Amino acid sequence: MRSLVGIGEASYGTIAPTIIADMFPKKTRLRMLSIFYLATPSGGALGYMIGSTIARSLNCWKWALRVTPGFGVICALLSIFLIEDPTRGESDANEAFKDETTNVRGEIGIRALINDIRHIFRCKSFLWSTLGFSAMTFVIGALAQWGPAYIVWASGVVKGVSANGKSLGYTQEE
Repeated sequence: MRSLVGIGEASYGTIAPTIIADMFPKKTRLRMLSIFYLATPSGGALGYMIGSTIARSLNCWKWALRVTPGFGVICALLSIFLIEDPTRGESDANEAFKDETTNVRGEIGIRALINDIRHIFRCKSFLWSTLGFSAMTFVIGALAQWGPAYIVWASGVVKGVSANGKSLGYTQEE
């Protein structure tokens, strides 16, 4: 089940921005994309909070891994049945999108691809957004990897005991 969640996250992380861009006109598109990109770290934090609450309530950490993927399945089913797939470029009312091989300027084929790539690399807001989101992804990955170990170590320090159980010779007043 966890592997399916990972595959889903990897898929929607790359496809969702284009779907969001097609669903909303230019005036609201940036706001909707911001909400989407904010949902990723917020969802990760909620996962830790809900997972720890479930583990504490049921006295078993394994239940956190059994229950939280269910929320993802519910969201996937809701999106399958409630969200319609928009036509590409529909919100822009742009006649240039006649088919999949035509770009915004009406060019066709490999020339269109090369010009689109050049256009992307000239778009500073896209480059900075991509770099920022990549940096945030690395930070979230580091927190997910090292955060729990740090919390165990820090809680041992507060109690005057190191992570390996040896006394540190002092205790902090609570």
